Amino acid sequence: MSAPSGPKDRRVIPRWREAKTAVQTGEASPINLTDSAEVDHQRKTASLARLSNEFRQHPDIGRAADLASVAQLFDRSELAEDAAEYLLMHQEQTTAAALANARRILELDKLDPRAHVLGDESQTEVDVDVIHAEVRRLRAKLRHFSLNPLAHLDLARVYTALGQFNKAERHIRTALGLAPHHRLVTRTAMRFHLHLGDPQTALRLLYQHPQAAADPWLVAAEISTAMVADQAPKFVRRGRELLDTRRQPPLHLSELAASLGTLELYAGRGKRAKQLFQTSMVQPTENTVAQVRWAQPHMVSDLIGERGVDVPRNFEALAWQQYFNGHFLQARASFMSWLRDEPFSSRPAHMAAFLTDLLDPKPQAAIRLTRLALGADPDDALLLNNLAFYLANVGELEEAELNVQRALQQQPDKSTQVALLATQGLLAFRQGHSVQGEHLYLASVALARKEKDRANELLAQLYLARERFRLGQASPGFEHLMTEVKALAEPGVLLAANKIQHETQQGRLSSTDNDETP
Repeated sequence: MSAPSGPKDRRVIPRWREAKTAVQTGEASPINLTDSAEVDHQRKTASLARLSNEFRQHPDIGRAADLASVAQLFDRSELAEDAAEYLLMHQEQTTAAALANARRILELDKLDPRAHVLGDESQTEVDVDVIHAEVRRLRAKLRHFSLNPLAHLDLARVYTALGQFNKAERHIRTALGLAPHHRLVTRTAMRFHLHLGDPQTALRLLYQHPQAAADPWLVAAEISTAMVADQAPKFVRRGRELLDTRRQPPLHLSELAASLGTLELYAGRGKRAKQLFQTSMVQPTENTVAQVRWAQPHMVSDLIGERGVDVPRNFEALAWQQYFNGHFLQARASFMSWLRDEPFSSRPAHMAAFLTDLLDPKPQAAIRLTRLALGADPDDALLLNNLAFYLANVGELEEAELNVQRALQQQPDKSTQVALLATQGLLAFRQGHSVQGEHLYLASVALARKEKDRANELLAQLYLARERFRLGQASPGFEHLMTEVKALAEPGVLLAANKIQHETQQGRLSSTDNDETP
């Protein structure tokens, strides 16, 4: 187990959530660009005219749904009102998603942008079965509405969460073929390749977009992706011009200002970075709020304040804020909401599992969440270590050992090496080799001390004390260790320490409790 500390590095890379949510929150909303950037207007018009003619000549559910989808994608809903009415007249023959789209076109109701995508708000978990159910739903939808680029993006998203990257890429390519110049499609394709660790392909896709240097959402994506690729962004000057002219509403400039602010922060120009972050918070996206929260330690004053509280889908920033404030139950709920929003992302799954392991007496939940995260990121050494830790705690020692070996093959960083040594110590204790376990835990402590990683140093000492208690042995200096934990005030370490201390006082740690959770 490793003490979470929040992301060391963060960029304003595009979110990848359900397409209808991106439409509702403004990311896919059209903006007025310069005339030179609107080179695909005729193509859009021709595409809509073709679909409209096909629907009028041969009206059916499939053509109506395709026309409604593309019309909304191109912000020409008025051209699909007949198709939307047709769908509502044949409700029993179509899907819930197509009906919701029809109602939006006719403005019959407004959907809540905070609604959860995978499961409702009362659902406590996201697991592989939930993701598979979403795959089945989207595949059925595409059998009827194969020309819907947004549905292809959504299916690619859940395939990515399952680690089925070839299938995901096929649907990404299909969406690009159906709407090659739509901002949301391009940004989603970029996010997919960033997830695969291929920022160069993400940039190539962006540079093919005719509005790449004119659309502030795309300029923001270029700057952040170039930073991930460790190369100089091409659109910095253009991004500054877009901010200086302020021709677009603040929402459309928010992520651009945050991207430029991050660039300035990494360059050591803190004053300029602060000014840009202040601009980004005039009407922020939740991605901007999360970026400003990450940058907050470098700023003198609070830049988030009340403006960042009510931003729709503000799960990431809220989760970290709750975690560092010690509100662990609320933090776990927010990390779970973030995971529903981006089920392919390992970071919320890692944190949800970490907190679940320490808060929930049933250890299987943490195991399921970590398996889900590994589906989308199978070579993550820290996730492999954490899965081994959870498995060892329930007596699944052989599988735990396999995951430790897999983690060691990934060339883990020093922090993860500290965690792996401790997990190997746990395995040795549970296999009956207490002397070897002591040596491994102490090696973990020594490496953490060498790396000045105080949180993981204390965490390794805590779990060593736990294993001694399980064997009925004394753990010298435990009270002093608790004092040091409280002085450090690192939330995850403090939570683990309190649980170990509570179980010790309750007499629940003994040599007979071989399946006890930490």
